Amino acid sequence: MIRQGMVGITPTDTYPALICDISNKEAVKKLYELKGASPKKTMSILVRNMTDISEYTEGFPVSHVPGQTSFFKVAKKILPGPFTLILGASKSLPKQIIDFEAGKSKKRKTVGVRLVDHAVCQELLNRLDRPVLCSSAILPDDRMDTGHASSIPDVGTMCDYYGSLLGFIIDVEDDAWDGVDHGEPSTILDLSDGHVTIVRRGRGDVSWLEDGSTAS
Repeated sequence: MIRQGMVGITPTDTYPALICDISNKEAVKKLYELKGASPKKTMSILVRNMTDISEYTEGFPVSHVPGQTSFFKVAKKILPGPFTLILGASKSLPKQIIDFEAGKSKKRKTVGVRLVDHAVCQELLNRLDRPVLCSSAILPDDRMDTGHASSIPDVGTMCDYYGSLLGFIIDVEDDAWDGVDHGEPSTILDLSDGHVTIVRRGRGDVSWLEDGSTAS
């Protein structure tokens, strides 16, 4: 279905995610329409493994902080997990569509990558054999003042909200959402400039960063 250009929803280790084929411009356009997002808004990718991160990004930069553990070692400690890591984008990453009407595209300088700790999502990616573009499937009425979701919407609610543009939803048992029922997003860490910047606090624990230790 993804190869055919459909947009669907998969569970992750945080919010469920809207996903589509990263290389299919029509599918990408459809995902943006479902989100009601500006085409200039960048979205992250769900990856299968560290090899995908190496292919679609410029890799982990050398830290500019003397004595700090290498970013690659940190990533190995916290992934798979509820983190989005912002890294420099490689030439392998399809261009970001910035004007749907004119069909104009532009190479992205950075990209957020997610290697999730969720068996169903990882099995989907392994069967597809490539990463997917993703964005959290949060309904406007479920947002709290913090911007986080108050709850995970059920399958019926998501079907009604997204309508015919949605191609499929991967449903799972309730216990597959264990630990994410409070609606916490991923923690976003920007590593693209050789420093660690906390862009958004979420489910991923960053106490190791704030107390100056490593993610061990």
